[in-house]
Amino acid sequence: MKTKYSPKVAHIDITNNCNLNCLHCRVLDNHKETNVLYNLNFEDIKKLLMQLKKWGSIEWISIGGGEPLLRKDLFDIISLSKKLGFKTLLVTNGTLVDKNIVEKLEKAELNRVQISIDGMKKTTHEKIRGKNTFDMAVNSVNYFLKSKIETTIRMVITKINYKETEDFIKYFASKGVPSISIRRFVPVGNSSKNFKELYLDSKVYYNILKKAILIGEKLNVKIASGDPLLSIVKTDLKKIDIEGYIGGCTPGITYLYISYDGKIKPCPMLDISLGDIKKDNIRKIWENSDFYKKIRNREISGKCGECKYKWICGGCRANALYLNKNLWGEDPLCWMIKK
Repeated sequence: MKTKYSPKVAHIDITNNCNLNCLHCRVLDNHKETNVLYNLNFEDIKKLLMQLKKWGSIEWISIGGGEPLLRKDLFDIISLSKKLGFKTLLVTNGTLVDKNIVEKLEKAELNRVQISIDGMKKTTHEKIRGKNTFDMAVNSVNYFLKSKIETTIRMVITKINYKETEDFIKYFASKGVPSISIRRFVPVGNSSKNFKELYLDSKVYYNILKKAILIGEKLNVKIASGDPLLSIVKTDLKKIDIEGYIGGCTPGITYLYISYDGKIKPCPMLDISLGDIKKDNIRKIWENSDFYKKIRNREISGKCGECKYKWICGGCRANALYLNKNLWGEDPLCWMIKK
């Protein structure tokens, strides 16, 4: 059965190989313990991109990992994506970036890069991401800002670094970074082992998001997030009319995710296979998946199901599953359910 929804963004994790082992990593708990390394091979990626091109709705291809720069054919993958007419984003930890890498990415016509930095202080960032990583990541920002590639920063908010959020935004805004992404911590992968050290109280998290938006507006910096809860904060602050609008949690609505093992999954945080790019027709999965249908219809329970914001938010299904053991239940990090 056809759906009125079509993907606008396809995120593809091309590898689970990484040169770091971050405290909050969603990936590394899988292959570090089982010693299984996955790389989507170039031909499979090519076939995938060709399918997505025929679909006709996708505007952005987001390339992640693991660390994509560990793949020697990354530049060929980006070039192919661009030749097919996609705007292309690279997600990297920045530690493998130098002037030569940036020049190669420019030649491949990369549109945007997102660099992961998890603190304003070197000690904070390196407690999360490992020794000798902070300077390399910040230096990568400097390299990209001198290029034609749009440069964005992502910070995962945890109990370790949340007090630095305001200074973080101000510093990178002063350097000319146009967009900063604030992401929640989800207890999956390495994160599940470090839950007590990383997880924030919902009210603290709300105040961080609210302050981040206000600072961003003042400094003319876009504050973005993959977190559905950000939609609630923005709506409340700007008094937006939400009638007829759907947003927040958007797998099956505007967002498609392909994992490093070739599996079609709801999002990077949910290890639930909906299909396989090597065996299944992606478009049929998109149209017929029960998971996607439930997300589109907001078939969620608990206070999320009763919430007036469910169509613009929907809560984080991964957080609901890992913390409450209920995929379709309420999001434990939402401050609304505490009222």
